Amino acid sequence: MGDRGKWAITDWRLKIKRPRSNIRNPQDSSRAAFDTAAASRRLALQTLGAVERERGFADEAFARFAAAAKLSAQDQALAFELVYGVLRHRATLDWRLNAVASRPMERLPLVVANVLRLGAYQMLYLDRIPVSAAVNESVTLARRVKGRDWRGMVNGILRNLDRRREVEWPDVAHDPVEGLSVTYSCPHWLTQRWIDQWGRELAEQLCRRTLTVPPLTLRTNTLRCSREQLESTLREQGYAVSRTAISPQGLVLEHCGPLHPLSVLREGWCYVEDEAAQLVPLLLDVRPGHRVLDACAAPGGKCSHVAALMQNQGEIIATDPDPKRLAWNRICEPWASPAHNPSVSPMTPITLPFPLTLALSHQGRGKKKGGLLPSPGGRRRRVGLTGFWRMCPVQG
Repeated sequence: MGDRGKWAITDWRLKIKRPRSNIRNPQDSSRAAFDTAAASRRLALQTLGAVERERGFADEAFARFAAAAKLSAQDQALAFELVYGVLRHRATLDWRLNAVASRPMERLPLVVANVLRLGAYQMLYLDRIPVSAAVNESVTLARRVKGRDWRGMVNGILRNLDRRREVEWPDVAHDPVEGLSVTYSCPHWLTQRWIDQWGRELAEQLCRRTLTVPPLTLRTNTLRCSREQLESTLREQGYAVSRTAISPQGLVLEHCGPLHPLSVLREGWCYVEDEAAQLVPLLLDVRPGHRVLDACAAPGGKCSHVAALMQNQGEIIATDPDPKRLAWNRICEPWASPAHNPSVSPMTPITLPFPLTLALSHQGRGKKKGGLLPSPGGRRRRVGLTGFWRMCPVQG
């Protein structure tokens, strides 16, 4: 009975106990990959739902859910691509789905519509994801929807979408508003306004630009370094850097990838901000000793820029219409932090009643007062994908 480790006799039957092996079952690896891919899609679905329900910002919602999901960098990258891809192409996705569905997207429950949009985006825009995987994963997501069983409908719509790859797009020459809106996923009213103001050709260029993924733009923290020093450091680290066309403090990084390897960002040498947003504080012409009210302060980009322009000498009152965004502020990190700028006292964001009626005065101790106000009906920079479909034309 020296082979008891391999053999055992019970009830006159010979049972074989397989010896242990260090070789991993290939099915285990594929199952793990399947689970992480499913988690990426769940993260994307959670983020899209939060953006709609809470009327918040996609980056904030994604960061919140990604922290809880604890996915790898690769899986987070997939979820990030799915979220922003759906937001960027939402009108086109809905038009394609409505053509093969018995019920329009706006009449479906939000979570079901987002499941379909995620599946359609993978099928139409992502070459590396097989159609079968996109459909099956979407059906799996639909299983998690409470209430009725939506799996059959999701499967049928996406299968119909796959069969109808060739579609007849709206004729831009015959109906330019519908054609440009569907082709480039722009709101009808905005397309109409651009056509009226600039003509069809320029309007089409503008619509096409809305689908362009912007490069990463940095603003130099002039309290820590000059733009030349920041540019030299980034080049030494292997980044392709160019200077912004108008902003005197901006640098543009092409294909930089994730932000966490950027040591200059962690050390407070720069701040991620579009070039157009960098120009707004320059219009105030603030000087050391001035008092400034920022009535739309979160997450703190312009506050930090104003503080740098004032050379850390003066007073900034920072408030925001949304108290939740004040709690998620970067006003004190890493720009106005004593660890990086010993001469700065940490700023405390405050909440004031809105709407505010502001009278900006040039009186008082000989120091000019200024203010940064939220733009009524528009943005001061490139429109974010989150708010693109919430915009509406200004009346009057």
